[in-house]
Amino acid sequence: MALSLNKNRPELYELRAMIYLKRNEYEKVLRNLDQIELGRLERTGLLFGRAVCRKILGQYSLALQDYDIILKGNPVDVESIKGKAECLFNLNRLEEAMEAANRGLKLNAVHEDLLRCAVDIELRRENYEPAVMFANRLVSASGCAAYTYDMRANALEGYGELDRALKDRRQAVELVPTASGYWNSLALLYAQTGNNKEALKCYNKAIKLNPQDAKLRINRGVTFEEKGDFEKAFNDFDLAVSLDGNNADSYYFRARNLFDMGEMDKCERDINMAIKLADKDPFSFYLRGKVHEKRKDLAGALSDYSQAIVLDQEFAPAYKRRGAVYFDLGEKAKAHADSIKAHELQG
Repeated sequence: MALSLNKNRPELYELRAMIYLKRNEYEKVLRNLDQIELGRLERTGLLFGRAVCRKILGQYSLALQDYDIILKGNPVDVESIKGKAECLFNLNRLEEAMEAANRGLKLNAVHEDLLRCAVDIELRRENYEPAVMFANRLVSASGCAAYTYDMRANALEGYGELDRALKDRRQAVELVPTASGYWNSLALLYAQTGNNKEALKCYNKAIKLNPQDAKLRINRGVTFEEKGDFEKAFNDFDLAVSLDGNNADSYYFRARNLFDMGEMDKCERDINMAIKLADKDPFSFYLRGKVHEKRKDLAGALSDYSQAIVLDQEFAPAYKRRGAVYFDLGEKAKAHADSIKAHELQG
């Protein structure tokens, strides 16, 4: 569509913005709305549309400005309060986000999106008891939708109510048996409770539904590893690398498996790739430190264990192994200090 546009004809920008909105071309929507003066956007309700587009595109600070302008004129606009809460959540301004969510819920106690936002906020703040309470309300408000059982299970897991969480995870897969993510979450919980047999059944169902998901292969491989079935674990990790060569976890877990099999050269190649892809993971440096230590390369082991500790100062195994290396190097005072630190962290 060819339109001759100028700022004296804002209705043409509005028309083109609406066309792009129907196509989900949000950047083009914004380019057109930005040509319209703010007062007109407010009067026509298009300022809310601009806020939504900005939020969808991850422009949370700009979207927040728009929502605040709307709420200044209409402080009881629940949808704008919801949008503001979501932006604050994504900006990690969690206390303000919770204030906004509570404000909206006072106006509409069964607003599904606000309740979902409240659960997400409390989960990120690790306030699991209120997260469970909001999730209870969300289940009811949604008409018992599957995703709400999944969210409540997340809260219950954090709260330590694993039996109740398991019940909710089962309910989610019963409601939507074609969702591989729900099967994966159920499998992870079974594995957490030590029921590897049921965990594997769930992973098998998830993989059947989504065979190209590398994370599912990794998770099933970890369960095979815990059962001592290293060959099946290796096969899953190997396939995960093939499915997603940019996933550091795929290389890390295959490397860990190769270490247990005594394949140090292959293990080091994989762990180097894992570190290349994600150089802030203390577990990768720790594993490479073990490879160096196995080869009697104490300087290399010391360097990697130290880097693991830099990345996670409460990583007890890294202190323990670094202490052992210091001892082998004759630095007994440092070895003693690391040994004490490891013991303190392990409780």
